[in-house]
Amino acid sequence: MRPTAGFRFTVAVPVLLAAIAAAGCADKVTDSRGRMSYLPRTSPENVAHDLVAAYQNRDPEAYADLLAPEFRFYFQPSAAPQDLGRPYWVHDEDSTHTDILFRTPQVNSIWITLTYGPAFVPPELDMGAAGWMKIHAEAHLEVDDVNGVTYVVDGDFQDFYFRKGLLQNAGEDTASWYLVEWHDIESPGGNGAGAPTAGPAGVEPAAVRKTSWGSIKAQYD
Repeated sequence: MRPTAGFRFTVAVPVLLAAIAAAGCADKVTDSRGRMSYLPRTSPENVAHDLVAAYQNRDPEAYADLLAPEFRFYFQPSAAPQDLGRPYWVHDEDSTHTDILFRTPQVNSIWITLTYGPAFVPPELDMGAAGWMKIHAEAHLEVDDVNGVTYVVDGDFQDFYFRKGLLQNAGEDTASWYLVEWHDIESPGGNGAGAPTAGPAGVEPAAVRKTSWGSIKAQYD
């Protein structure tokens, strides 16, 4: 659903799905298989919604479709793979590792909450002039590993930058928005140990490891 301007809102899965189903509008959120539906990418907010849906559905193709060809994922300084030689992944690196995260049998479940307000013109130099828009989000992500470990991102910030499709890029729709940069930012409180919120299965994990979103992306190969 589209946000109301001026209000922060949360996309929480699957709690939101149950609440909307009870309200009688589940057709707007889930498809016939109970998967979270995708919105047309006509706004940055819809792209953020579809990112959550791709994680909920563990759908690597839908996720990769959100990314601009020049997409970069910027790690937290301490989280970048040591052999990478730069602080970011490019499009293919990010989509490949996300594909692995979604498909690996090592992961039992993914639980995600993303809280954000309406997109705005970024004040950063040149980004706004290039027609980019920005969403600043707070993330809670839990990845339940089959080995009894739950990897938790709790309160870290995610800066998402979007641009509209370009005529010169084959396959892009000029009416659609694309994710062009994603910055994973550690919250002021850091990633200290703590218990996760209850996941959909309601099973207490054997171990909880606070980490970053980028570290989770790079965890499985």
